[in-house]
Amino acid sequence: MSNRAGGASRGEKIRNLIGVGILAAAFLWSAVHMVHLAFGPGSAVSTSQKRVVRFAHWQLEGGLVEALNDAARLYEKLHPDVRVEQIPIPERAYPQWVRTQLIGRTAPDLIESQGWENLIVRYFVPITDIIEKPNPYHSKEWEQRLVALLGDEYKSGPDTVNLEGVPWRDTYIDGMQGGYMQTLQDFYGMPLSVFTIRCYANRDLLKKAAGTTEPPQDLETFFKICQDIQAYAQKNNLKLVPIAGSKYTESVFRGKYWGMAIWDLLDKMDLNEDGWVDSGEQLMAFMGSGVDMMTDPNIRAGHEAIFDISRYFNPGFMAAERDQSVFLFAQGNAAMIATGTWDAGSLYKQVGGDFEILVFDFPIPRPNNPKFGPYIRYRLTEAGTKAGFPMAMTKFSEDPDLTVDFMHFLSSQKVNEWLNRRFRWFPATRGARTDAMLQAFEPKMEGVYKLFDLYLTGQTQLRYEQMYGDYISAAQAAPDHYERFIRQYWAAYRSDVFADFERNWANSYSVATQTEKALAHARTRAVRRGLTPEIQRNLSALALGQVRRMHGRAMDWYRYQMAKQAYENRSSPGAGP
Repeated sequence: MSNRAGGASRGEKIRNLIGVGILAAAFLWSAVHMVHLAFGPGSAVSTSQKRVVRFAHWQLEGGLVEALNDAARLYEKLHPDVRVEQIPIPERAYPQWVRTQLIGRTAPDLIESQGWENLIVRYFVPITDIIEKPNPYHSKEWEQRLVALLGDEYKSGPDTVNLEGVPWRDTYIDGMQGGYMQTLQDFYGMPLSVFTIRCYANRDLLKKAAGTTEPPQDLETFFKICQDIQAYAQKNNLKLVPIAGSKYTESVFRGKYWGMAIWDLLDKMDLNEDGWVDSGEQLMAFMGSGVDMMTDPNIRAGHEAIFDISRYFNPGFMAAERDQSVFLFAQGNAAMIATGTWDAGSLYKQVGGDFEILVFDFPIPRPNNPKFGPYIRYRLTEAGTKAGFPMAMTKFSEDPDLTVDFMHFLSSQKVNEWLNRRFRWFPATRGARTDAMLQAFEPKMEGVYKLFDLYLTGQTQLRYEQMYGDYISAAQAAPDHYERFIRQYWAAYRSDVFADFERNWANSYSVATQTEKALAHARTRAVRRGLTPEIQRNLSALALGQVRRMHGRAMDWYRYQMAKQAYENRSSPGAGP
């Protein structure tokens, strides 16, 4: 009988007490943690006021935390007056943790960036001026000291790329583009590694279940192996699936096969022939007369390829997280998985000697495949791969020079090579050698690039993801499964896109206003510090960026008006484009 009228029931009281207890425990842990940081062993207070640099990240893959800890100890050997503290945060809690630390002004010196333009501009320090100067750890003196710590195998040879005196940004294989924020027109991140994405396979399972020890080279063979594994699992009553699936895994396959499938739409949608499809051109194509979203075979091939592949995932894969799919493969309960080099070291470590791992690129269909052959013909290029794992310096760093020096150390040629060998990731620094295990992951320059996603702005993206989730999660495909999905989405796209475009246009910050604020800030600095060459260059970049963005917005508005007119002039506006 309910006790609602006379007060909370006993169960509710217990739940309330449990909630209060959890909050109290969290508060107590936070207090103890802060006291430990301030006064505990190794703290600045307890080590004769040592200089301290603290860095936080969410990369908890196998061996990485330990390797970074060893790197911190090496830095401390070179700088006995410094203490380095690593703060690893689980991936799920990372965004909330970062925001809490930044807003509370308790953030560490360095934080691994995940984009966050609104946070970056408020709480982080641009390093554009800093990276024009050389990395001191590339001098001969420092190189000798590093080799003494790392071992003779890191000695420079005749083929070693000499980076002494080279501007820091130019010591990166991508010119440090992985740390550049396009909208802010400044460098903020200091990357450490480079990543590619591949498929992994359990060689023992392929041999046992599919009778092959070779990874599939085409989509037809890939599907045949998946079917053989399903049959093998069913025959032997095993909880074995062909592909370790999760929401993350699905997004990996989607990104690859969607990009492969829509490449042929470039000629129809690239109005200014610059080799790219921007939002205005997409608007013109779908709302005008360029591409029929409802019937276009490339759009259909992209969606159906991903759907067909996902039939070989574990049931309920859209509710699973990345670590669950990685664990499924590592435990030998899935024959294949698709993920990046960031999981390579962790997978090899977890698997150990239990089975041999094969690595292969995403297979494409044979040309004579009637369903996919005419539309999916090339893999995606990795020529534009940028360095990742970017560490950004917060405005709360009490010792910015020390913070930058620590990043100089981690990104130096010798240390970056040593560190990424421990991770089994690609180093971001020029001339740093790669772990032999990563040969199959080397970036491939040939191929096509992904043109666009099938949505514009926030509202249409939300609609698409909701409807796509229903589409991809279906247990079986009805005869009109794809048609129902794309018809639904086209109706939503048609009704949302104009209102969404106008709402975002009216409510988004004024590019000119924001740029004027940035210019005013730069001018103030120029008055205070003098018009140095760096400040003069920044002023010129800001002014040029203002012109470019205003021109881009004007072109978007023009295309929007043209698309709207074309759509409204149709004889049957309720039909497809």
